Amino acid sequence: MHRMYFVYVMRSLTTERLYLGWTTDLRRRLCQHNGGASRATRGRGPYELVYCEAYRHREEALAREQSLKKHPNVWKQLKTRLYRTLARASSRAQEVVG
Repeated sequence: MHRMYFVYVMRSLTTERLYLGWTTDLRRRLCQHNGGASRATRGRGPYELVYCEAYRHREEALAREQSLKKHPNVWKQLKTRLYRTLARASSRAQEVVG
């Protein structure tokens, strides 16, 4: 079995901001962020995973993460799509509950 590498986006449930990163273990990384182990996200949690892409090679995942970070327009387009999806999902949940 091949090890997988993930580029992920998490959302802070307190600030609504999105955070981009990469990992080999999504559960562990989410727990680290929620536990305050990451300086970049400490004190802004809790977090939820909202998006991920899987890669077979570390270099591919790193290149994708760097591409998103170095090209603000591409990252902005992804964030816009994610925020729209999250807003639609949130409004549907309120309709069901309400």
